[in-house]
Amino acid sequence: MNENGQEFGNLPEVLIIKKRDGSVRVKTKSNPWPALCKGAFTLSLHLALLLCFFVPFFLGVKSMSMPLVSEQARQKKHVNVAPYDYQLKVAVPSTLSSSALSPYGPGFEQELLENFCTQHGFIFELVPAVSREEALSMLQAGKVNLVIGFGGKAPAEHEEFVVEGPPYAQFKPILVYKPLRKDGEEAQAEVETPFSVAAELTPRILNNGDGKVLLDPASYSLRLPLDSSLRTGRILSQTVAYHWFWGRNDILLDSALEEFWSAVNTADQLDELTERYYGFFPKKPQPEDLKALAEAIDGSLIKYASALQKASEASGLDPLLIAAVVFQESRFNPEATSSTGVRGMMQLTQNTADMLKVDRLDPAQSIIGGARYLRILWDELEEFGLEPWDRWCMALAAFNQGPGNLKKVLRHADDAPTWAELKKLYPEISRKGLAGSGFRGREAVDFVESVRYYYYVLSGLSGIARSEGQNFSGLVAFTTPAGS
Repeated sequence: MNENGQEFGNLPEVLIIKKRDGSVRVKTKSNPWPALCKGAFTLSLHLALLLCFFVPFFLGVKSMSMPLVSEQARQKKHVNVAPYDYQLKVAVPSTLSSSALSPYGPGFEQELLENFCTQHGFIFELVPAVSREEALSMLQAGKVNLVIGFGGKAPAEHEEFVVEGPPYAQFKPILVYKPLRKDGEEAQAEVETPFSVAAELTPRILNNGDGKVLLDPASYSLRLPLDSSLRTGRILSQTVAYHWFWGRNDILLDSALEEFWSAVNTADQLDELTERYYGFFPKKPQPEDLKALAEAIDGSLIKYASALQKASEASGLDPLLIAAVVFQESRFNPEATSSTGVRGMMQLTQNTADMLKVDRLDPAQSIIGGARYLRILWDELEEFGLEPWDRWCMALAAFNQGPGNLKKVLRHADDAPTWAELKKLYPEISRKGLAGSGFRGREAVDFVESVRYYYYVLSGLSGIARSEGQNFSGLVAFTTPAGS
């Protein structure tokens, strides 16, 4: 290096500096990269620590301004998503796919199927089958995925290919028949062994040529009030159970059904559906009541059809439900009077009639006013968050015993009570005297169940009239679309 301190020699890492006075100073060369790297690392570490603190803080503050549930989720609490886009083909008794006689929904089996598909994201298509054997053959051939609505176990020839679900209902079949006339005398057809039992049977099945069919008790209850020509034979000793059936190789469906049938809420569903579809039937047939209802259909429903339609328009209620209430209250007698002082077609108190501004002794005003009053009672139950048919049953109980007595019962019930719960509470509260001497709990329950029964019969007969063209003239006004 020269006198100005420039480098000389061949030592790349050492600087030898010659001073002006002749002395020499040795200096090691400095490398800037380690220092730069160390500075960059320190800066990055500081930035990372800052991000770890401020990002969660920022997100937390932002989340406080957002709703916990999206608006779309608020409007639609249950979203049916089909994750596998799996459409089930479901074999059912022919009558189950073509008729729904109940006003309380599509039917026990179909609603149970709908619940299963909604929970597991499936969609379904019903495929009619005339017998269990035909349905299982379709299942074995891969034409359907599931078989429902038939009683009995899978025959031996299908066991290798078919999974038999757990039994969810058991019964002893009842033999019913239509008399076969021989030389002017009735002859009863007999059968010895059970065959496929459908959950719901229409007159098409009952008119099968030999006049005989087996019903489980629930189906027997459904059919008996709708076909006056039925005769009841013997009860068979063999117990039959209902099962669903599906293919052994369908792993996805097998897993979903195993989960469905083992879930606690499935048992709750079965109880709820049983109450809704069958809980109102009387323990014994009531031929005199059914005879009186048939006479009302042929006479009173025609006479008061206009009033029933106006009552339906004023209240938003099914005219057949209104007709069922009228029949239960007064048998369509405008002069009917109760020992408690209620009068007229809808058995209104004078105070209720005054509140509604109707003349309770005028048939049309009584029908229209009574329907409006039932709707008012329904609207007052909005706050309890009830299921629709539970709510209607409670509105009917309030119609019979007054809204005050209903509230007394609700104080002893769960937060979101069902009619099945109140059916037990009404008589219990009455027996224990918890609601006063004027409280008649059993009467309220009997009233509601009778209205439900008559409503079912009227709706069932109107369904038969529509499907088979039968002449139930009193129902024509409610079942034939305007202008047809």
